Formats: sequence, C-alpha cells, structure tokens
Amino acid sequence: MSNINPAYNDRVKYTLEYRPYGSEVIQDPENWDNDDKEIARNKEYHGIFTNFSNALNFVGNGADFILMVDKLYGVNAAIRLTKDTKNPQTDLWERAYEGYLDLSTLDKENGKVKCKFNAGGLEQLLKSRESEAVEIERLTTMDGSPMEPLRIDTVHLAGRQILLNSMFDVQETDNTANVYLSAGDNSGGTDKAQSVGVPLNLYSKSHEEAQSILPQTTGGESQGTTGIMFFAVSAVPRTLHIKLNVSFTSNIYEKDDINHAFWGLFIGKYGGGTSYGLISRQTLFHSDNIGGWGQLGGQAYANPFTGANSNPPRDWAVEWEGDIFINAGESLSLEFYGKANLGSTFHDGHFAVQALNIDASLKITENSFYEASQSKFILAYELGNRLIEIMTGNKAALRSAFLGRRDLGYPQDGKGALNGFTHGFWVRGFDRLPASTEEEINSFKQLTTSWKDFITSMQAVWNVGLGIERLGYLEKIVIEDMSYFYSPQVTIRLPNQVSKVKETVATEYYYSGLEFGYVKGGEYSEAMGLDEYNGKSTFTTIINRLKNTYSRLSVYRADSYGKEFARRKQKTNYPTEDTSYDNDIFIMDLKRNTGDPATPGAQFIFEERKWQDDFAQAPTGTYSPETATNLRLSPFNNLLRHGWVVAAGLTKYLSDFIRYGSSTANSALKTKLIGGNEYAENGNIVNSELAPARYIPVYKEFTHQVDTELMQQIEGSTMVNGRKIPNTNGLIEFINEDNETERGYLINLKPNEGKFKLLISNR
Repeated sequence: MSNINPAYNDRVKYTLEYRPYGSEVIQDPENWDNDDKEIARNKEYHGIFTNFSNALNFVGNGADFILMVDKLYGVNAAIRLTKDTKNPQTDLWERAYEGYLDLSTLDKENGKVKCKFNAGGLEQLLKSRESEAVEIERLTTMDGSPMEPLRIDTVHLAGRQILLNSMFDVQETDNTANVYLSAGDNSGGTDKAQSVGVPLNLYSKSHEEAQSILPQTTGGESQGTTGIMFFAVSAVPRTLHIKLNVSFTSNIYEKDDINHAFWGLFIGKYGGGTSYGLISRQTLFHSDNIGGWGQLGGQAYANPFTGANSNPPRDWAVEWEGDIFINAGESLSLEFYGKANLGSTFHDGHFAVQALNIDASLKITENSFYEASQSKFILAYELGNRLIEIMTGNKAALRSAFLGRRDLGYPQDGKGALNGFTHGFWVRGFDRLPASTEEEINSFKQLTTSWKDFITSMQAVWNVGLGIERLGYLEKIVIEDMSYFYSPQVTIRLPNQVSKVKETVATEYYYSGLEFGYVKGGEYSEAMGLDEYNGKSTFTTIINRLKNTYSRLSVYRADSYGKEFARRKQKTNYPTEDTSYDNDIFIMDLKRNTGDPATPGAQFIFEERKWQDDFAQAPTGTYSPETATNLRLSPFNNLLRHGWVVAAGLTKYLSDFIRYGSSTANSALKTKLIGGNEYAENGNIVNSELAPARYIPVYKEFTHQVDTELMQQIEGSTMVNGRKIPNTNGLIEFINEDNETERGYLINLKPNEGKFKLLISNR
C-alpha cells in the first residue's frame, strides 16, 4: 500500500525549485519511501551515475507547483527536487539526494501529478544533445544564452618530410609520336622545328603538378604547351629525382630537300608559368646532324639522312637517371624534338619521323618538404568545456586533472592537457574573418564537432572515462584517466557478511579481438600514403570461446600525412580550391616551447612533439623519423594505454600473446617509449607485459542492509593521492558466503533493497 501522508513527515523533507518561479517545501509525495534509487556504473563512460526508476505521485502543493511551472514554462523547465532526511544519530538535516523532474513524463489524474525524475540536469542534457554537431566558435548556447568568444591558440607546424613518388607508363592504345616538318610555299632554306610529347600516362600521383601527357600534342622550338608537360608549373622550388626507361622503333617516313636536320629525345625545362617559355633541353638521345649546326652532344648514331628516301625502321632504348632542380613556375616535358633546314628555290622540303611501339616508365621521386606554417587550434580542456557550455549553458562545468593545465589553476599539466585540435581549414590558413562580401566570398567553415565525437576520440586515444560529481550543489562533468574510476584503494567496507550470493561470468570483459586507432588515416589518393602509421589496426587474443571485439577508434584524425597534405594547400596559393581534408578534425600531441604556464597572462608558442620528447630512441620503419609527429598516438601505443582493461580477461594466459592482425596504415613502425619496451605496430605483445588488470571478469551479486551510516559511506569521498574521489570509484570490501574477505568495484546498487552487484578485483 502506498504511503499517503496528509501532513508533512518530520523526518523527511521534499523541496521543489525552479528559479524563474521560486521554491517551496511540499507535502511528501506518495511512494516517498520507495523511489527505487539506483547507483550504477555507466557501461560506456565508466563513471557512477544515480538513477531513479520509479515515479513519484505529487499531491497538494507539490502538484500545484509542478502544474503551474509546466503551464508557464513548458516541458523544458528543469524543476529541481531535493530530498533531505534527519540523521538518526545527530537529528540534523542531511541531503539524501536531489534530481530534476522530467516534465515530458507528466501525468495528471484525480488531483495527483505523476512525474519521473532524474539524478541531475547535466546528465539528461548530455544524453539528449551528445550527438548534435555544433560550430565551436558560436557565441550562443543551444538555448540561446550568450557566450564569451572561445580561446584559440596558435601552433607552429614545422612540417613533415614526405617521400613523394609519381609514376608514369605508356598505354598500348597511345604508343606513337610523330614529328612532322614541312617548309611549304617553295621557300628555300627554311628552318622548321617541332616537339611532341612522349604519351606518358600518370598512374600513381603524389605530386600535385604531375599529369599525363596528351598524345600527339605538340610544341615549338622555344615555346611549349600544357599538353607536353609531365610536370606542369611547380608551386615551389624543388629537386626532382627522375628515373626513366624508354624504348621505341624509329621510322623516317618522309625525307626530301633537307639541308640540315636532326631529331631526338629530350627532357625540356620551361619557365614563365603557363606561358611555357623554353629554358633548356637535356639530351637523352639524338641523331647525327647534317651540315653546320654543330654537334648537340649525347649519343651519336649512323647518319639516318643518307641513302634511300625511306630508311628502314630501327629499335632504340634509352635509360637515364638523375636530379633536376626546378624553380617555382617551371615545368618539365619528355619530348621528341626535331629541327630541319628545308627546301630549295623550286621544291618544298619535308622531314617526318615517327616513334612507334613506345614503351616507357618514368618515376619522379622527391624528398619533399614544405616551409613551416602556423595554424589555429583549441586545447583539449577548452574544447571539452566549450561543448559542455554549448549543450548545457554551464560555463565552468568541466573538472579534469587529466586535461587541466597549470595556467588554468591545476597543480600540473595533465597527461592529455596539451592535446590540440585543429581542422583542415585552419591548417591551410583559412579563417572566419574577413566575412564574405559581394566581391569576395569567404569559403571558411568553422570547426564543427559533437560531444560524442570528442569524448569517443579521447577514450580511444587516452583511455579516459567520464562521470558527474557534485561540488556542493553544483554538478561537474569529470573526465579522467580510466584508472580514476577504478581506484585500487578500499573506500567502502560492508560491516556484515553478505547473503544471497550469486556469482556469474562477466563475459563482456573477455575480448577475442581488439581494434585501435582512427576511422581515417593511412589511405590517400597521394602515393606513399602507406608510410603513415596512424590508421586502424586489429589484433587477436587467446580468447576463442566467444566473439567480442574491444573497439576504440577515434573519429578525429592523428595522421601526420593527412594534415601535411592539407597544409601544403595554403590559402595563399589555393584560395578557391577544396581538399578532402578541409572539414576533418586533427588531434595533435603538443608541447610548449616558450612561456611559463604559471605566469598570469603568459603567451605560449606550441609545437608538435617529436620522438626525442617521449621515446628512448629514434623510431624505425617510417620515412624521416626526425619530422615524424603524433608517435605517442599510434595504434599500438594506444593499445598499451588500454592494456590493463584488455588484460582483465587474460590473467590466466600470461604467457600467451596479443597478436597483430591487420592495419590500414604503416605497420612497420617501431617505437620505444622511455622506460618501456620496443614494439612494432605489426608486432605481438605477451600478455604479461600489459599493465596489470584491476578487475577480473566475475560478477558477484548479493544483499546487505544499507542503513543511513552505510549510505553516507557510499555517497562519501576519500582522499587518494592528494585528491578527493567518490567512494563509489574505489573498492568495496565485503565478507563473502565463505566468510572470506573479497573486494570488488561497484556495478550496481539498489540501496532500498540492499542489492549489490560488484565486478571482482584482481588480487
């Protein structure tokens, strides 16, 4: 039978409050002693949350208060419900719990108002808005409240050296080239010249400037055309290493009234941007000359211009390898070029030579480097706090020693404090100002993300958890290393032996497969992208009795190649060009290189961490390790940070291995963290080298009376390593059915029923 109180209970006090309307102590609701309070660990975030599965029936002034607020302010009104009880020992009022009514569940019948309530307002707002993508520079919350401008920092991007390879061949369908010279109009002694591009087909592109040569496209003696260039209009000065092999059959099919003539195969260098003015021709092969033009150099062959009018076809093979330096605005061609002095007073002169059955391979290799640049970015704490403010309107609701920094008042920088977040537009030098005008459109788009993408990415990279804690009457969203939510200290002791014990296997903590890394990374249209190590990697464990994958993939990117490809498309040179990276968010592992964070108002210059900052030796298996970044964020190093979680189901298989499966990126990278072992991204790790598990996959459910004193202990806190943590994050010690002491982490507690569910600790 429900507990209906016509008067107020002198041991329990309920208060309703909605700030725009006021507050009022109300008549005790029906079911006040049966609110089905539940304290449970969130399966996704691992923090402890309080839930209420039963609705209260409000009567009298409580019902009137709720109905009036609903009438005036509607379903979004967050009415705060507090329950205070008198301590049986001290007879003083103490807070039992507080929560917020969910007016979307309001039900009115026979003068009673039934409404569910939740433990906190922040939790509900997070749940309802966590997947909403928002522009982080916006100046209003989702509810329209004003916000201050976001703090945005600047990072110096020194750049990543990238080995670029662009490769060409010749297709069988386009394997001929003709040089045709004609004097015309009976004009004697006329000089004629023509170049025609070798019909190269670009099949692997790393260089933006690399392109296929259009078949039968021609140029002149000192002027080229776009169609004969295999490298058109370099954006920067550079040295290209070129290796080529060309074979063909020559066929001189017209030859009359020639005074002087030659033809050959050349690499042409052209300048002046798209005007393509000839700078030089480098000889690869040419025929002998007739007459007084002089020898051009290179290999000489028997004079093809004597004898019969049509020389027999002849096979040629040319190999060449070397470096060519070109300045910005210069281009390169691979061309057949011929020149002749033709004709007499009474006859036209003709010279025509054909290259047949052309077979060619050409490879451009470049140790490419782009000058340093700067990019705007947001530090991790600011991004997390900004998203919370946009969703909830709370300006300072984030508490995180993991993301906190000295300049924010924390005693030290947290492990994830100097993670920065940028996106392709910022990396390329775009900004939201100046605003678009009729004359010029600003195509910049703000960094846009959601709370879910932020926390999921931080979980994937750093193995963090999330909880909601109270500081007085204020709710704080807490982001910390996962170990914070599984403290090894005993913080709650059950005084009596437990009863009704049930033990089961926690199968969800056994993992047959593992997946670490990033949704994007390692797959590019540019060649040599496979040198990038920050993609997605899979592993298998010894567990084979069930299929369960531990997947931690970041939505944000950490690939230095993707960011570098975007960076090389600076707004100054490509103001109207889109890239596939523009809207992607990149996480960066940073350090300060100037400034004291303890100095008020200090300005910092940030730069990306290199191997010397975190590793005992230079990494191997990647190109240019000296310019490599985000090494700590590689999939295997992410695995190591998740090691103690994965190890939970492997405690009986310490001599077995986690074995590499596959990767979308460069799995040959090897790194050795300071104080750690060397591991390859495609390597295996023996289970005993994982950080020790904090729990084992065993649930124990039992009953134990929860009185006021024990409830205070459960809802209390303990100083651990200089920080006060909720007792529900630590171990619960209990006396089991065999009268032995055991310990476990809270999974679920229903205090009204005294029902506990624990995940047993790893002794």
